[in-house]
Amino acid sequence: MNRSVNAYRRPIYGTGKRLKRSVLRTLGLWSRQHYDVEVVVENGQATYKKITFKSERQAERVSANLERYGDTPHLPSWRRREGNIIWVDYVQGQPCHRVDDTMMPQIARCFGQIANRDSRLQTFEATPYWQRHLDNLDFLSQTRVIGHRLRRELQYKSRHARPDALRTGFDYGDPIGPNLLSRDECGTICAIDVKNLHSDTLIGEGLAKASDRWMCRERRAVVFAHLNRLGLTDIERAFDFIAIYERTARVKRKTERDLQLHRRVRSARAKRRQLAMLLD
Repeated sequence: MNRSVNAYRRPIYGTGKRLKRSVLRTLGLWSRQHYDVEVVVENGQATYKKITFKSERQAERVSANLERYGDTPHLPSWRRREGNIIWVDYVQGQPCHRVDDTMMPQIARCFGQIANRDSRLQTFEATPYWQRHLDNLDFLSQTRVIGHRLRRELQYKSRHARPDALRTGFDYGDPIGPNLLSRDECGTICAIDVKNLHSDTLIGEGLAKASDRWMCRERRAVVFAHLNRLGLTDIERAFDFIAIYERTARVKRKTERDLQLHRRVRSARAKRRQLAMLLD
Protein backbone atom coordinates (compact mmCIF):
# COMPACT_ATOMS: atom_id res chain seq x y z
CA MET A 1 0.00 0.00 0.00
CA ASN A 2 1.62 3.23 -1.15
CA ARG A 3 1.73 6.13 1.27
CA SER A 4 1.15 9.66 0.04
CA VAL A 5 2.37 12.87 1.69
CA ASN A 6 -1.08 14.33 0.91
CA ALA A 7 -2.95 11.77 2.99
CA TYR A 8 -5.25 12.09 5.95
CA ARG A 9 -7.94 10.06 7.69
CA ARG A 10 -11.53 10.86 8.52
CA PRO A 11 -14.04 8.84 10.56
CA ILE A 12 -16.62 7.06 8.46
CA TYR A 13 -19.38 7.84 10.98
CA GLY A 14 -20.57 11.34 11.79
CA THR A 15 -19.76 13.10 15.06
CA GLY A 16 -23.27 12.64 16.44
CA LYS A 17 -23.35 8.91 15.76
CA ARG A 18 -19.89 8.36 17.25
CA LEU A 19 -20.78 10.38 20.37
CA LYS A 20 -24.02 8.46 20.85
CA ARG A 21 -22.23 5.10 20.57
CA SER A 22 -19.51 6.26 22.98
CA VAL A 23 -22.07 7.28 25.60
CA LEU A 24 -24.04 4.04 25.20
CA ARG A 25 -20.84 2.00 25.45
CA THR A 26 -19.81 3.86 28.63
CA LEU A 27 -23.22 3.17 30.16
CA GLY A 28 -23.00 -0.48 29.20
CA LEU A 29 -25.91 -0.17 26.77
CA TRP A 30 -24.01 -0.80 23.54
CA SER A 31 -23.70 -4.54 23.06
CA ARG A 32 -21.90 -4.68 19.72
CA GLN A 33 -18.20 -5.37 19.56
CA HIS A 34 -16.14 -2.18 19.56
CA TYR A 35 -14.42 -1.22 16.32
CA ASP A 36 -13.59 2.02 14.56
CA VAL A 37 -13.56 2.72 10.84
CA GLU A 38 -11.67 5.57 9.19
CA VAL A 39 -11.44 6.50 5.53
CA VAL A 40 -7.89 7.12 4.29
CA VAL A 41 -7.89 9.98 1.78
CA GLU A 42 -4.90 10.35 -0.53
CA ASN A 43 -4.53 13.27 -2.91
CA GLY A 44 -8.17 14.16 -2.35
CA GLN A 45 -9.43 10.67 -3.17
CA ALA A 46 -10.86 8.17 -0.67
CA THR A 47 -8.52 5.20 -1.14
CA TYR A 48 -8.62 2.81 1.82
CA LYS A 49 -10.63 2.00 4.92
CA LYS A 50 -8.65 1.57 8.12
CA ILE A 51 -10.55 -0.71 10.50
CA THR A 52 -9.43 -0.90 14.13
CA PHE A 53 -10.82 -3.86 16.05
CA LYS A 54 -10.96 -4.29 19.81
CA SER A 55 -8.77 -7.37 19.66
CA GLU A 56 -5.95 -8.60 17.49
CA ARG A 57 -7.69 -11.96 17.32
CA GLN A 58 -10.72 -10.47 15.57
CA ALA A 59 -8.54 -8.55 13.12
CA GLU A 60 -6.62 -11.75 12.37
CA ARG A 61 -9.85 -13.66 11.71
CA VAL A 62 -11.22 -11.03 9.34
CA SER A 63 -7.90 -10.74 7.50
CA ALA A 64 -7.59 -14.50 7.16
CA ASN A 65 -11.10 -14.81 5.73
CA LEU A 66 -10.54 -12.04 3.18
CA GLU A 67 -7.15 -13.42 2.13
CA ARG A 68 -8.52 -16.94 1.84
CA TYR A 69 -11.53 -15.79 -0.18
CA GLY A 70 -9.38 -13.85 -2.66
CA ASP A 71 -10.09 -10.98 -5.01
CA THR A 72 -13.70 -10.35 -5.99
CA PRO A 73 -15.80 -7.31 -6.87
CA HIS A 74 -18.29 -8.47 -4.22
CA LEU A 75 -15.96 -7.64 -1.30
CA PRO A 76 -13.44 -4.84 -0.63
CA SER A 77 -9.91 -5.97 -1.45
CA TRP A 78 -7.75 -6.73 1.59
CA ARG A 79 -4.42 -4.88 1.78
CA ARG A 80 -2.67 -5.58 5.08
CA ARG A 81 -2.95 -6.10 8.82
CA GLU A 82 -0.94 -4.59 11.66
CA GLY A 83 -1.95 -5.99 15.03
CA ASN A 84 -5.62 -5.19 15.59
CA ILE A 85 -5.83 -2.92 12.50
CA ILE A 86 -6.56 -3.92 8.92
CA TRP A 87 -6.68 -1.93 5.70
CA VAL A 88 -9.03 -2.66 2.80
CA ASP A 89 -9.76 -0.76 -0.38
CA TYR A 90 -12.38 1.95 -0.15
CA VAL A 91 -15.25 1.10 -2.51
CA GLN A 92 -16.98 3.93 -4.36
CA GLY A 93 -20.71 3.40 -4.68
CA GLN A 94 -24.19 3.85 -3.30
CA PRO A 95 -25.30 2.00 -0.14
CA CYS A 96 -28.45 -0.06 -0.63
CA HIS A 97 -30.37 1.62 2.18
CA ARG A 98 -33.61 0.85 0.37
CA VAL A 99 -33.44 -2.35 -1.61
CA ASP A 100 -35.79 -2.46 -4.57
CA ASP A 101 -36.66 -5.25 -6.99
CA THR A 102 -34.38 -3.90 -9.74
CA MET A 103 -31.36 -4.62 -7.52
CA MET A 104 -32.21 -8.28 -7.06
CA PRO A 105 -30.32 -9.76 -10.05
CA GLN A 106 -27.08 -8.12 -8.85
CA ILE A 107 -27.78 -9.06 -5.23
CA ALA A 108 -28.39 -12.66 -6.33
CA ARG A 109 -25.01 -12.69 -8.12
CA CYS A 110 -23.33 -11.48 -4.90
CA PHE A 111 -25.00 -14.17 -2.78
CA GLY A 112 -24.24 -16.75 -5.46
CA GLN A 113 -20.54 -16.08 -5.76
CA ILE A 114 -20.00 -16.08 -1.99
CA ALA A 115 -21.98 -19.31 -1.59
CA ASN A 116 -20.14 -20.99 -4.44
CA ARG A 117 -16.59 -20.12 -3.38
CA ASP A 118 -14.89 -23.27 -2.06
CA SER A 119 -18.16 -24.63 -0.66
CA ARG A 120 -18.79 -28.27 0.14
CA LEU A 121 -21.90 -30.35 0.63
CA GLN A 122 -22.06 -32.64 3.66
CA THR A 123 -24.64 -35.07 4.92
CA PHE A 124 -26.73 -33.53 7.67
CA GLU A 125 -25.44 -36.02 10.23
CA ALA A 126 -21.82 -35.11 9.42
CA THR A 127 -22.35 -31.47 10.42
CA PRO A 128 -22.57 -30.10 13.99
CA TYR A 129 -25.67 -28.00 13.36
CA TRP A 130 -28.37 -30.27 14.75
CA GLN A 131 -26.61 -30.58 18.10
CA ARG A 132 -25.86 -26.85 18.14
CA HIS A 133 -29.52 -26.15 17.47
CA LEU A 134 -30.61 -28.38 20.34
CA ASP A 135 -28.06 -26.68 22.61
CA ASN A 136 -29.41 -23.27 21.59
CA LEU A 137 -32.96 -24.34 22.41
CA ASP A 138 -31.78 -25.71 25.76
CA PHE A 139 -30.08 -22.40 26.57
CA LEU A 140 -33.17 -20.38 25.69
CA SER A 141 -35.30 -22.69 27.80
CA GLN A 142 -32.94 -22.52 30.78
CA THR A 143 -32.87 -18.71 30.63
CA ARG A 144 -36.69 -18.69 30.39
CA VAL A 145 -36.80 -16.94 27.07
CA ILE A 146 -39.01 -19.81 25.92
CA GLY A 147 -41.17 -22.17 27.92
CA HIS A 148 -41.21 -25.95 27.71
CA ARG A 149 -44.14 -26.02 25.29
CA LEU A 150 -42.58 -23.59 22.79
CA ARG A 151 -39.29 -25.46 23.04
CA ARG A 152 -41.01 -28.76 22.17
CA GLU A 153 -42.87 -27.17 19.26
CA LEU A 154 -39.72 -25.60 17.86
CA GLN A 155 -37.82 -28.85 18.18
CA TYR A 156 -40.65 -30.75 16.49
CA LYS A 157 -40.72 -28.34 13.54
CA SER A 158 -36.92 -28.36 13.32
CA ARG A 159 -36.86 -32.14 13.24
CA HIS A 160 -39.34 -32.24 10.35
CA ALA A 161 -37.36 -29.58 8.49
CA ARG A 162 -34.07 -31.48 8.71
CA PRO A 163 -32.58 -31.77 5.20
CA ASP A 164 -30.51 -34.61 3.85
CA ALA A 165 -27.48 -32.34 3.46
CA LEU A 166 -26.11 -28.91 4.35
CA ARG A 167 -23.61 -26.78 2.45
CA THR A 168 -20.75 -25.16 4.35
CA GLY A 169 -18.15 -22.62 3.29
CA PHE A 170 -18.25 -18.84 3.05
CA ASP A 171 -21.33 -16.88 4.10
CA TYR A 172 -21.99 -13.17 4.55
CA GLY A 173 -23.73 -13.05 7.89
CA ASP A 174 -25.30 -9.58 8.01
CA PRO A 175 -26.64 -8.50 4.58
CA ILE A 176 -28.71 -5.58 5.83
CA GLY A 177 -29.17 -2.81 3.26
CA PRO A 178 -26.45 -0.43 4.57
CA ASN A 179 -23.88 -3.26 4.46
CA LEU A 180 -24.46 -3.71 0.73
CA LEU A 181 -23.21 -1.17 -1.79
CA SER A 182 -23.78 -0.80 -5.52
CA ARG A 183 -20.42 -0.03 -7.15
CA ASP A 184 -20.43 3.22 -9.10
CA GLU A 185 -18.53 1.87 -12.09
CA CYS A 186 -20.56 -1.28 -12.78
CA GLY A 187 -23.50 -1.66 -10.39
CA THR A 188 -22.01 -4.84 -8.88
CA ILE A 189 -23.14 -5.40 -5.31
CA CYS A 190 -20.28 -5.28 -2.79
CA ALA A 191 -20.66 -6.44 0.83
CA ILE A 192 -18.63 -3.72 2.56
CA ASP A 193 -18.75 -4.63 6.27
CA VAL A 194 -15.92 -7.15 6.02
CA LYS A 195 -16.17 -8.48 9.58
CA ASN A 196 -19.37 -10.28 8.51
CA LEU A 197 -17.61 -12.55 6.02
CA HIS A 198 -17.44 -15.95 7.72
CA SER A 199 -15.68 -19.09 6.57
CA ASP A 200 -16.31 -22.77 7.31
CA THR A 201 -19.85 -21.94 8.30
CA LEU A 202 -23.40 -22.85 7.37
CA ILE A 203 -24.24 -21.28 4.00
CA GLY A 204 -27.63 -19.61 3.95
CA GLU A 205 -27.65 -17.96 7.38
CA GLY A 206 -27.15 -14.52 5.84
CA LEU A 207 -29.96 -15.19 3.40
CA ALA A 208 -32.18 -16.21 6.33
CA LYS A 209 -31.38 -13.01 8.22
CA ALA A 210 -32.10 -10.89 5.14
CA SER A 211 -35.42 -12.70 4.84
CA ASP A 212 -36.34 -11.27 8.25
CA ARG A 213 -35.63 -7.77 6.97
CA TRP A 214 -35.94 -6.73 3.32
CA MET A 215 -35.92 -9.98 1.35
CA CYS A 216 -39.54 -10.98 0.82
CA ARG A 217 -40.53 -14.36 -0.61
CA GLU A 218 -40.51 -13.06 -4.20
CA ARG A 219 -37.04 -11.56 -3.85
CA ARG A 220 -35.75 -14.71 -2.21
CA ALA A 221 -37.04 -16.67 -5.19
CA VAL A 222 -34.74 -14.59 -7.43
CA VAL A 223 -31.77 -15.58 -5.28
CA PHE A 224 -32.78 -19.24 -5.20
CA ALA A 225 -33.19 -19.29 -8.99
CA HIS A 226 -29.63 -17.98 -9.38
CA LEU A 227 -28.24 -20.42 -6.81
CA ASN A 228 -30.00 -23.28 -8.60
CA ARG A 229 -28.42 -22.26 -11.92
CA LEU A 230 -25.05 -22.53 -10.18
CA GLY A 231 -25.89 -26.07 -9.08
CA LEU A 232 -26.51 -25.07 -5.44
CA THR A 233 -30.04 -26.46 -5.32
CA ASP A 234 -29.42 -27.91 -1.86
CA ILE A 235 -29.56 -24.44 -0.24
CA GLU A 236 -33.19 -23.94 -1.21
CA ARG A 237 -34.07 -27.48 -0.13
CA ALA A 238 -32.45 -26.92 3.27
CA PHE A 239 -33.71 -23.39 3.77
CA ASP A 240 -36.58 -24.21 6.15
CA PHE A 241 -34.11 -25.70 8.61
CA ILE A 242 -31.51 -22.96 8.00
CA ALA A 243 -34.09 -20.26 8.76
CA ILE A 244 -35.10 -21.90 12.06
CA TYR A 245 -31.48 -22.50 13.02
CA GLU A 246 -30.38 -18.94 12.18
CA ARG A 247 -33.12 -17.15 14.07
CA THR A 248 -32.74 -19.36 17.13
CA ALA A 249 -28.98 -18.82 17.15
CA ARG A 250 -29.46 -15.06 16.73
CA VAL A 251 -31.87 -14.83 19.68
CA LYS A 252 -29.46 -16.93 21.74
CA ARG A 253 -26.59 -14.50 20.98
CA LYS A 254 -28.74 -11.53 21.96
CA THR A 255 -29.67 -13.27 25.22
CA GLU A 256 -26.01 -13.99 25.99
CA ARG A 257 -25.14 -10.31 25.43
CA ASP A 258 -28.01 -9.26 27.70
CA LEU A 259 -26.76 -11.48 30.49
CA GLN A 260 -23.18 -10.31 30.03
CA LEU A 261 -23.99 -6.59 29.96
CA HIS A 262 -27.11 -6.31 32.09
CA ARG A 263 -27.19 -9.49 34.19
CA ARG A 264 -30.72 -10.11 32.97
CA VAL A 265 -32.63 -10.90 29.79
CA ARG A 266 -34.10 -7.79 28.20
CA SER A 267 -37.25 -7.81 26.03
CA ALA A 268 -37.85 -11.50 26.74
CA ARG A 269 -41.40 -11.26 25.42
CA ALA A 270 -40.22 -9.84 22.07
CA LYS A 271 -37.58 -12.56 21.79
CA ARG A 272 -40.20 -15.21 22.55
CA ARG A 273 -42.53 -13.77 19.94
CA GLN A 274 -39.75 -13.73 17.36
CA LEU A 275 -39.22 -17.46 17.90
CA ALA A 276 -42.94 -18.29 18.03
CA MET A 277 -43.31 -16.74 14.56
CA LEU A 278 -41.22 -19.64 13.23
CA LEU A 279 -44.24 -21.88 13.85
CA ASP A 280 -46.51 -19.91 11.49
